[in-house]
Amino acid sequence: MSDLEFGIYVRSELRRMGLQQKDLAKEVGVSDAYLSQVLDGSKTGYKVKDKIRKYFIEHK
Repeated sequence: MSDLEFGIYVRSELRRMGLQQKDLAKEVGVSDAYLSQVLDGSKTGYKVKDKIRKYFIEHK
């Protein structure tokens, strides 16, 4: 999955779950601004992406 596809997926899941990006940022321990950069592909954020994947698995 490309960085762009990952960002689209995450934003879609957030909408489905009724959450905002800032809620997810708090859950994974980063700022909203940093999470935004990870989701738009301007930062790699491998550790953050792993935390996001785990969060979605735990909250499906």
